[in-house]
Amino acid sequence: MEAEKKYAETYGGKVGGILPLLGMIAAIVVLCFTGMSSLRNFWGAGFMAMVIGLLVFKDKNRYAKAVMKGFANPSFTMLFPIFIAAGILSQILTAAHLVDGLVYLVSLVNIPPAIIPCVTFVLCAVMSTVTGSSAAALLATMPMLFPGGVQMGCPAGLVLGAICSGSEFGNNLSPISDVTITSSIGQEVDIIAAVRTRVWYSLAAGIPALILFFVFGLATTKGVDLASLSVDSSSLGLIFIIIPILVAVLILRKTNFLVALVVGDLLGIILLLILGYSDVASIFAADGLLASGTLSLMDVLVFMALIFVVLALTEEVGVLDSFQTFMVRHAKTPRMAETVSGVFTCIFCAIIGSGMSTIAFISPIVRNIMKPFHIARTRAANYIAGFASGISWMVPHGVNTLTALAVAMGTGVVGDDFTMLNFIPYNFFCIGLIVVYWAAILTGIGRKKDEGGLQNEV
Repeated sequence: MEAEKKYAETYGGKVGGILPLLGMIAAIVVLCFTGMSSLRNFWGAGFMAMVIGLLVFKDKNRYAKAVMKGFANPSFTMLFPIFIAAGILSQILTAAHLVDGLVYLVSLVNIPPAIIPCVTFVLCAVMSTVTGSSAAALLATMPMLFPGGVQMGCPAGLVLGAICSGSEFGNNLSPISDVTITSSIGQEVDIIAAVRTRVWYSLAAGIPALILFFVFGLATTKGVDLASLSVDSSSLGLIFIIIPILVAVLILRKTNFLVALVVGDLLGIILLLILGYSDVASIFAADGLLASGTLSLMDVLVFMALIFVVLALTEEVGVLDSFQTFMVRHAKTPRMAETVSGVFTCIFCAIIGSGMSTIAFISPIVRNIMKPFHIARTRAANYIAGFASGISWMVPHGVNTLTALAVAMGTGVVGDDFTMLNFIPYNFFCIGLIVVYWAAILTGIGRKKDEGGLQNEV
């Protein structure tokens, strides 16, 4: 009884407590399928959830504190300056006509535009594996690869799907990624042991994804005269490729991601001034480069803040803890234990839209579910990471999905009619992760007894 007293009381109990979150998700889904998936439209969904929370909370002061707690979430405060720096970098590369230079280069070396999605996936996969960060791969490569691929005739959704897939490949597999580290520590296993067993699942999802990007690239890429697309025949804008290269090098050298982006921004501004692409007035004006870059990602930041608020309201009423108790109660056999853990991971991630938060929250729960059956802890670490990584890129309110959409729209090559539905179906690697791990659970392939959690799976 004492444990129940820490939770806020709501009209309708636990059902009433989850209504704000369900209301927001339902509104987002409706908006997406009615062609109104603009991020600013999503603001209304978030505000509606706040209103529902106000109505169902009995203690209005506790409601207000939960809202403030959501706005002060450390994850949100960390993202804010990174998004500003990334938005400015995107505007710099656009002003420098880097894409025109890339198109010019591709036309010279005669790279078939149809393989651009395939190449994009590989480049982003290498970047994310080396850096251990999907955000680094996404934000560092998007301003260059996305508009370049679109201008060369590739479908925008396919190119963005390739970027998202490649960015998550390394984030899921790299031994230095937060996903790998958190999932391994959460199951109390050696990180290298987890990676060694995880590589086969990643390849099982990655190779079909690579093939699909190749096939869809051949089938959907329009015939484009690349030479006619290059408005800068001197390819002077190609000089600016040193900026994303510099950012990537700094990240590889373990430089703080925000520091790397700001350094890239500074170099970009200097080059714009030296080469005559811009002047001081146009950079610092109210509608200039810095202002437009800062505002370009505000839509997603505002909505993310509303998401964290709604999650704080849900946490305040203890809905997730109740769900955990229910799931543990229904784990009766090894296969059922894995199935319950998988369902719990997928549902939780689908609700909150964050892979890392999902892994951190459910890892101890899954460890408790699996312990009576002595299943290898490397296996649990792997499918937790796989499901969280895959689902977080598939939901319209996910942090990763929103970031990808916002940065893509910030490049200026797609309009307001470009939505999540345009690129989520092309996120082949993340879809593959979900399919591969569910196949492993349901068939029992790779399931092995625990011998301290450090051994490999078969």
